[in-house]
Amino acid sequence: MRKAAVDNAITKAQAYADAVRRGRVTALQIADPGMLNGNGEQPPIPFAMTSANGADTAADFDLTPDEIVIHVEVDAHFAAD
Repeated sequence: MRKAAVDNAITKAQAYADAVRRGRVTALQIADPGMLNGNGEQPPIPFAMTSANGADTAADFDLTPDEIVIHVEVDAHFAAD
């Protein structure tokens, strides 16, 4: 998944470079989100398990799993010829 995210970033960077008639792009830095510009801390992922009416009994919970979605991001800096 990470390779696909990097490949996607390179494709997008090259499209931008092509749009302004620049040459081939070269990746200068690639990192997890937040690692290039900042202290590397990521905001916590929100998670809550409550029923619609606020009740906390187990009978009120729907334990049917949601669809699994995988999302991968990278931050990257590029240079163009």
